[in-house]
Amino acid sequence: MIDFGGLFKYLLKHIWLILVLTLVAVGATYYFTKDMPDSYYSEAQISTGITDLAKIDGSLASNYMQIRQTYDNIMGMMSMKRVLAIVSHILVIHDLETPEHAFRPYPENLQALDEATRKQIVDELKARLISGRVILTNTDEVGGFKLVDVVGSLGYDEGSLQEGMSVKRYGESDFINVGFVSENSELSAFIVNTLTSEFIQYYHTFRSANETKSVILLDSLLQEKERVMQDRNEALKNYRVSSGIMDASSQSAALYSQITALESQRADKLTEIQSLQGAIKDIKAQLANPNNSLLTSPDSRVNNALLEIDQQLQAANRKYINNNFNPTDKQLVDSLQRKRNEIAEMGLGVLGNNGAMESRRSLEAELIRLETALSLAKNGIASIENELARAKGRHSAMVPMDAGLQNLQREADIATQEYMEILNRTNQAGFVSNVGLRLSIVEVALPGVKITSKRFIYIGLSGFATFMFCMSVFTLLFILDRRVVTKDQLAALTDGKVLGVLNLIDESYAGIRSVWDNNTTVDAVMYKDLLRSLRFDLNTELTINKSRVLGITSLTPGAGKSFLAVSLAYAFAVTGKKVLLIGEQTYDFFGSQNETARAEQAFEQFLVKREIQIEDLITTLTRNTHQNSLMELQDMENLMAGFGLLRNEFDVIIIDTDSCQNLNQVKEWLMFSDVSIGVFESGKVVSNRERDLIKYLGEHKGFLGWVLNKVRLSA
Repeated sequence: MIDFGGLFKYLLKHIWLILVLTLVAVGATYYFTKDMPDSYYSEAQISTGITDLAKIDGSLASNYMQIRQTYDNIMGMMSMKRVLAIVSHILVIHDLETPEHAFRPYPENLQALDEATRKQIVDELKARLISGRVILTNTDEVGGFKLVDVVGSLGYDEGSLQEGMSVKRYGESDFINVGFVSENSELSAFIVNTLTSEFIQYYHTFRSANETKSVILLDSLLQEKERVMQDRNEALKNYRVSSGIMDASSQSAALYSQITALESQRADKLTEIQSLQGAIKDIKAQLANPNNSLLTSPDSRVNNALLEIDQQLQAANRKYINNNFNPTDKQLVDSLQRKRNEIAEMGLGVLGNNGAMESRRSLEAELIRLETALSLAKNGIASIENELARAKGRHSAMVPMDAGLQNLQREADIATQEYMEILNRTNQAGFVSNVGLRLSIVEVALPGVKITSKRFIYIGLSGFATFMFCMSVFTLLFILDRRVVTKDQLAALTDGKVLGVLNLIDESYAGIRSVWDNNTTVDAVMYKDLLRSLRFDLNTELTINKSRVLGITSLTPGAGKSFLAVSLAYAFAVTGKKVLLIGEQTYDFFGSQNETARAEQAFEQFLVKREIQIEDLITTLTRNTHQNSLMELQDMENLMAGFGLLRNEFDVIIIDTDSCQNLNQVKEWLMFSDVSIGVFESGKVVSNRERDLIKYLGEHKGFLGWVLNKVRLSA
C-alpha cells in the first residue's frame, strides 16, 4: 500500500529539482520553436449527392452502414498515392513553369537548373499526367535529375501532402470538407482546389470504369442464369407430361380424400353387418326358447301355477291343523292364499292378447327381412373394399413420382430465384450507373487564413510532459525505495506500536552530558525533547506494570541501542531515580575530558559476591561479551535471586542486550526483563530474516514497541 503522506513529503522535498527540469524543458522548446513559420489554413467543400440518391433508392436510405461506408471510401480515396501524385505533379509544374510565382523557393539542387533542363522536367511531368503514369520510382530521371528528388526537395511529396491535409465529414451532413495547412496562404488554397478537382475527375473515371465492368459481368451472368432457368422449367414440363401429374399436391389430396371416404363407408357397412347379425341371433334365440311367454299359451301356464300353489296350500293347512292351530302356520297359509289370488288375476289379464301363434309368425317374418338385409350389406362391403384397394394403389404409385416432381420443381424455383436476383442486381447496377453519385465542389478554397501558432502549444506540452515525467520518476523511486525512514513506515512494517523517534546526533558531542547541556544546537535540543517524551512513556509503562527492569535490543548492530541505553539512564537519573545500567562496555556519560574515575564492575562478579558499589548518578555493570550464554554462569535460581537483589537496590534497571544477530543471548536477557523495547535504525532496508525477528519480538511478553533512531532532520 502506498503511503500518500510520505509520497507527498518526498515530492515536496524534491520539488525544486522537478521545477528546474520543467523550466529547462520549456526554455529548450521555446528556443527550438522561436523560428517556426506561421501557418495558413484553406478549406474547400465537396457535395457527395448521397442524400439525393437516397431519395430515389429507398434501400440506400434505410442502410445507414452502407451510407457511412460510402463516405469512408470517398475520404480514403483522397489519400491514395495516385491522387496525391497527381497533385504533386501539378505543383511541381506550377513552380518550375513560373519561377516568379513559385509557392516555395527553389532548393540548392534546383537553383542550378538551366531553362532547357527545367522545361524537360516540366514536359516529362505533363506527359505522365496525360498517360496516367504518375507513380514515380527512383529510376525515373530527366537530364540527370531524379524526378523523386525534384518533388521531394520542393516539399510536394506524398508524406508532406498527407501531413498538412485533412479530410473530414461534419456529423451526418452530405458534405466533405477538405483542408490543408502550409506556410503560404496561396499554396494552401491551390493544393486544396487542385486536390478536390482532380479527385472528383479521378473518382468519376474510376467509378465509371468499375460500373461498366460490373454491368458487363452481370449481363453475362444473367444470360447464363436465364439459360439454366429455361432448361430446368423444360425438364419439369416434360416430367409432368410423361407422368400424367400436373399438380401433385391437388391430385394427392383428392386421392387421400377418396380413400378416407371409402374407409368411412366400409366402417359403416361393418357396423351395419354386426347389428344385423346380432338382431338375427336374438330372434333365433327367442324362437328356440320354449319358456318364452310371447310364444307359449298363457292359460296353460296359469293353470300349472295354480295347481302347484294349491298343492302347497293343502300341505300348509294340514300342518296348521296338526300343530293345533299354531299362529305361525296360520301366517304361511294366508301368504299362500294371497299368492294364489295374484296368479289367478294374472291369468285373467293375459287371456285378452292375440295369441302366441301371431307373435311367432311376426318374428319369423322379421328374421327373413334381416337375413336379406345382411346379404345385401355383405355384397356392398366387398364392392367398397375393391374400390378402396384401387385408390390406395393409385396413391402409392404417385408417391415416387411426386418426389421426382418436387425435386424438379425445387430446382426450377431455385433457378428462377437466382435469375431474378441477378436481374435485380443488373437493373440496380444500370440505375446506379445512370443516376449514381455525382461529386461536386460547392465551395472552393480561398487563400488561407493565419491560424494560431502551435509554438505555445508545444511549449506548454513540453513543460507539462516534463513535469509529469519527473513526478512519475520520483514516485517510482519512492515506491521502489524500501528503506524505513518515518514513524508510520516503521509502524506499518512491525504492525506494532512505535514508542518514539530520536534524531541523529553529530559525532562531535562528547557523551550524553554534553548533549544534555547544549541549548543552542538544533539537533541537541530536538534530541533532548524527544528523549524526554520517550522517558515519560516508558516511566508510565513501568509505573503501571510495577516494573523495574527494561531490556533494550535491536535487529542488527549499529542501530544506536547502546547510546540510547546511556541516554535513558541519564534521563532517568536527572529525575532523581537510582539507575543501574548493565551492558557490554564501559559507558562514557560525561565525555573523556570530564569523566571522573569510575570503578569498573563486572556483572559476573556481582553474581558471585552479591555485592555492588552504588554510584551517585548511575551505576554500571559490564557483562562479559565472550560469554555466549547467561545460563552457563549460574543456575536459574541464583540468577533470579541476583536480579531480585538489584530490584531492591535500584529504581530502574536498564539492560543493554545484544542485537538479534545473537538471538540466544537476547532471549536469555529478556527473560529477566520486565519490559523491553526495540531500536530500529532509520534508513534501513529489512530482510526476510529480520521480518521474522520483528514478528518474534512483537509476540514476546513485555515487549512495549519500537524506537526509530538516527532520523535525519532533513528527512
